[in-house]
Amino acid sequence: MWETNEASYLFQKRGVYYYSRRVPKDLWSSFRRDRVVFSLRTKARSKALKIASRVSLKLEDQWQGLRWQHCDQVLERFTSVPFTTPAIPAVASPSGPLLTKAAEIYLAGKASNRPKTFSQAVNRAVANLIDEVGDLPITSYTRVQVNALRDRLKSSGLATASIRRQLSTLSALVNYVSKELGLAPNPAFSGVIIHEVEVDGDTHKRPSVPTEIIAAVQQRCLEMDDEARWAVALVSDTGLRLSEALGLVKEDVILDGPVPHVVVRSHPWRRLKTSAS
Repeated sequence: MWETNEASYLFQKRGVYYYSRRVPKDLWSSFRRDRVVFSLRTKARSKALKIASRVSLKLEDQWQGLRWQHCDQVLERFTSVPFTTPAIPAVASPSGPLLTKAAEIYLAGKASNRPKTFSQAVNRAVANLIDEVGDLPITSYTRVQVNALRDRLKSSGLATASIRRQLSTLSALVNYVSKELGLAPNPAFSGVIIHEVEVDGDTHKRPSVPTEIIAAVQQRCLEMDDEARWAVALVSDTGLRLSEALGLVKEDVILDGPVPHVVVRSHPWRRLKTSAS
């Protein structure tokens, strides 16, 4: 089923919208295929139309730039000096390493002495971008493509803070590798707007666990009386993070003082999440 809106080139497959647009015949020599086709990763018609409109504008800009390049080449035949069109810059050819290679460079330089969650976050963000638009040279990604990733993550139900972290990770990766290799910076990942107004409207305060529920859990832990339940009871009684509770050693549990308490501190086998911990 095709949409007739002139700003979109959409069809649906299993409910998911795809973008499909034929490359103008005079530009076939600049493309590997005669049609641009890819998934918009959404079943929402309104969202698909917005993404398709942005993609169409970007394609038309690129196609116009390619046509001006061709025009310059023709005019050079009639002039004694190379002809350039200053008003419309030539389309830069992609350069730099592919995103997967850039991720290896970034992790080699940044992942040492970091928890494994750092590498996992980088690999997750890279995989999501590749899944959305492909494994491309880092200098060739466009704002339209980054916005498409943002929209896909949003439509998947991911929280705004998580989306922002993934985009920040990609921005840091691209900036680091560009500096290391002496490449021109790619601004596509910088300052991406998550909402029309930068407000975390999807953030809600989590209600406190009712005291009767806590008491019931503690009673059940007392009855079962094993190591796993000791940890649960400790968390319920102190408010510790689970990782903080599991990282405690005997010396961290103070029972003979005026006020029984635990000491939360970093250990070689388990670091603290934040300095405030």
